[in-house]
Order: sequence, then structure tokens, then C-alpha cells
Amino acid sequence: MTLKAILFIFFLILTTLSKAQIVFFNDTINRTELNTNDSTIMAQVYLFLSPECPLCKSYTSTINKLYSQYQSKGFIFFGVISGTYYSISFIEEFINRYDLKFKFLIDSNKKIANQLKASITPEVFILDINGSLLYSGRIDDWAYSLGKKRKNITDHNLLNALEDILNSRTIKNPKTTAIGCYIE
Repeated sequence: MTLKAILFIFFLILTTLSKAQIVFFNDTINRTELNTNDSTIMAQVYLFLSPECPLCKSYTSTINKLYSQYQSKGFIFFGVISGTYYSISFIEEFINRYDLKFKFLIDSNKKIANQLKASITPEVFILDINGSLLYSGRIDDWAYSLGKKRKNITDHNLLNALEDILNSRTIKNPKTTAIGCYIE
């Protein structure tokens, strides 16, 4: 089974959960019958985050706003914690402290990170329901270099990508460079 198929199965299972939950991702998911004709699903948003990264912590408010605004419009959000560096209790503390409501995938063997070529946190990947990459990169241009932030955001990359998908437009800038902490 391809990683795209596994991610989609995982996505369908997780959409039945109501609050932020931690789910371990591995290769043992059994194949199930899927209804891929669900026209209400626009895309899957994978947010690679790190509980220790200052930039990830700073972006939680923006991420929560985008989740609240777009989850009811067919966008399924997943936080992804890659690697084995963080304990489950530390991850739960991060989720609870910042009141993150979407599902979290623990990608301990970095299969999702490797498939999507994620290397930075925060870094975003939007996939359509077939697993095709629509957008990858930063949330916005607030951080333009490590430790350097703009006073005013001039490009809301993730917001713009979500709006373009929602309105069936071609994403104007489908790949941007994420700035932040390296995935360990």
C-alpha cells in the first residue's frame, strides 16, 4: 500500500474524532473500503510542528484561527510531530497549552516527513484527496530569516492557498521556503 493510500485511510479514520488527539502513524493500518467520492472534502493540511520550536509556539494562534475558519469548509488539519525526540506527555502539554483542536500524527519513523520532504517546523503541506501536493512551505512571511521577523505580514501564503483551493483557483505560489527549526 502506498503512503498516499495510508495517509488517506488515516485521514478518514481521524475525521471521526472530535478533539485534538494523538495518533501513532505506522505501517500497520489495515486497508478498508473508502468512499473517495466525498465532495465535501477539499484537501488535507499537514502542519509539521515541534513542541520546543519558538516559531511553532508563536504560530499556534494563527494556526488555530485557520483551523477554525477552514475545517468546516472541507479542509482536514493534522499536526505532525516527526521523530522520537519528544515524549508523549511533552507533546500533550504542547497541544493543551496552545489549545490545538486538530488531530496530531506521531511520525516517529519520519515516513510522512520523508514522503513530503519536510525538514523544518513549522512547515505546511496541502494535499488533495488523491494525495497530490497542492502547496508546501511557510504559513506566511512573518519570519523571513532565523530570528528575524517582520513587523507586518505581507504574504499570507497558507491562507491564500486555502482560499485558492476553496474557490477552485490555481494556487499562485504553490511552493515557498519555510523558516524555523529543523526536524530532529
